[in-house]
Amino acid sequence: SYYFVFILAPLCVACIAAVEPLRNRIPVALIAAALVAPSLAILADERTDVLANQRALISEVHRIFPQPVAYFDHPGMLSGYAKRNGFMTPWGMKGYVASGVPVYAAAMEREPVPLLLINWWVFGALGDPENDIFLPADTAALRENYVQVAGPIFVAGRDIAVGDPPRVTRFLVPGPYTVLGGPVDIDGQVRRAGEIVEIERGEHRLTPAGLTDARMIWGRHPDLPTHDRLNGAIWTRL
Repeated sequence: SYYFVFILAPLCVACIAAVEPLRNRIPVALIAAALVAPSLAILADERTDVLANQRALISEVHRIFPQPVAYFDHPGMLSGYAKRNGFMTPWGMKGYVASGVPVYAAAMEREPVPLLLINWWVFGALGDPENDIFLPADTAALRENYVQVAGPIFVAGRDIAVGDPPRVTRFLVPGPYTVLGGPVDIDGQVRRAGEIVEIERGEHRLTPAGLTDARMIWGRHPDLPTHDRLNGAIWTRL
């Protein structure tokens, strides 16, 4: 679709050379009908719910992050927000792997990147420890630093389940984190649900501190959607 935007105008001009001789032999209305028919056939087969799903996704991101933040995603879905990874075409991803540079982890080291949109199939490779789509350092950084909020929206955070052993985890997204659910012991200090904790980039020790699962989410009391809010398709023909 992105290529279509760039090629349409010069293609229309180029078509003049073919259409002009036809005007003397075929009625213009018939030529127009022949050009419009394929578009109508494609339009009839399009899913009408996808655009609404895309708008709902963008609306929820704006609700969680009223002020623009840096983020990772496939196509650059958020206007006004700073995309910090390259356009994830097959060619682009092969070049990224060939370079050997973990650009995701590097971006997170430079500045806070609190949002990850899993809006393309290649992100499924993050669940495979032997994937060859992302470099190992990036796979580890993305897995460890984000939790799913709703649908494709992942926000910087941690889940701490009751019964989990204490763990040391490396935060690559510094900033304010809100504690949700149950209490959690962070670096030896118990934090209750609703508290805001300033987390610096680096390693921190997390331990369950109650009888309820806890979650740490980046931001100051972010307005989060329900978990099942965004389950619709956001692309057609996949």
